[in-house]
Amino acid sequence: METVENLLNSPDQLESLYRNDRSSFRDQFSALEVKYPDHPLVQGWRARLRYEPSRPDWFTRLDLIQILLSLFVFGALVSYPRWGGLTDTQSEDFYLRNAGFLALGALLFYFLRLVQPGKILVAAVLGLVTITLFWINLLPGSEKNVSDTLALAGVHLPLVLWALVGLVFGNGRINQWHHYLRFNGDLLVTSAVLEMAWMALSGLTMGLFYLIGFTLEEFYPQYVILPGMTVIPLVAAITIRQFPGFVDQVSPWIARIFSPIVLLMLTVYMTTMIFSEKNLFTDREILLMFNLMLAGVLALILFSLSSAGGSFLNWVLMLLSYVAIVVNLVAFFAIAYRLFELGVTPNRLAVFGANALFLANLFWMSFRLTGLVAGKQTKEQVLGAMNGFLPAYLVWALFVVIGFPIIFSFA
Repeated sequence: METVENLLNSPDQLESLYRNDRSSFRDQFSALEVKYPDHPLVQGWRARLRYEPSRPDWFTRLDLIQILLSLFVFGALVSYPRWGGLTDTQSEDFYLRNAGFLALGALLFYFLRLVQPGKILVAAVLGLVTITLFWINLLPGSEKNVSDTLALAGVHLPLVLWALVGLVFGNGRINQWHHYLRFNGDLLVTSAVLEMAWMALSGLTMGLFYLIGFTLEEFYPQYVILPGMTVIPLVAAITIRQFPGFVDQVSPWIARIFSPIVLLMLTVYMTTMIFSEKNLFTDREILLMFNLMLAGVLALILFSLSSAGGSFLNWVLMLLSYVAIVVNLVAFFAIAYRLFELGVTPNRLAVFGANALFLANLFWMSFRLTGLVAGKQTKEQVLGAMNGFLPAYLVWALFVVIGFPIIFSFA
């Protein structure tokens, strides 16, 4: 039987022995470090076995201050329909116009503090946020008659704010977009865990108070649960920064599991669609679902590529991009038909523009992924080639928010 002392001059075998039986290795090493205190390998193993990494505080003082301030400010805003006495329909109108800022505002100000970008970028980002928020809240449209341009602005404003957070995240450098997308994947995983914990705690709290005769259904959801939800992305971002290993092992597995599943689902879906009686050229709900699905596939490909690797996954992502292009082309021609045959409307033009962007992005991505599989490009080159699309999505979303209401006379 090999002992630590016998393998003292064989580092590889020593490492293997440690991995096979760590408890026995530590027991033998305790005697060995007394016998050979000056041996370089003994000194190295002593440092390794006794190393205790410093544990960072979960929140720094500035983190805690920002969380409390965000909880107060965004909590008050998200609860405004309740304490402001708005009706249900008025509340829906308020959230349509301001949901993006309520969801992403705390995260935006966190990265402004953390990254500390230049004054020009800060002024540009805060200026755009202020202008778009004022603009969407000044758009005509009552809670009983929401115009198409207002509804589209409400859908696209969160995309504008998301892109602005990405610009701040990368300190204005577009070449950091793929890192931002990877961060978004990690943020979704961490936020989901925190949200489940928050909802479980809230349910337990309401249940305990109910047992002693207090019902919190009228108060707790609006003044505690919703305000807490507004800071969950902020808490998740801080958690990722302080404990980067928290999701480092989770994200690659998500990529490896879901990418093949999505590829299989899309392939089966496209095959089944041939036998469907639904007419894609007249069914707008299917076309809208296509665009949402394409956005998800694009995000999954970029997230998987940035968080995991390997030849098998690269092949899956390449094939997934090919299938997504087929889906996109079907949707593109169907939307173009509706646009030119039935006339231009805000909804049709918005879907057509988004679909054209998705198609260009998918073509470029599939070309690069093919090069990656063929060994002609590296993963970093593929990811780098995708960075230029963030400004395109930002410009299009801004155009829908600001330009569409003017072009279509606020219809």
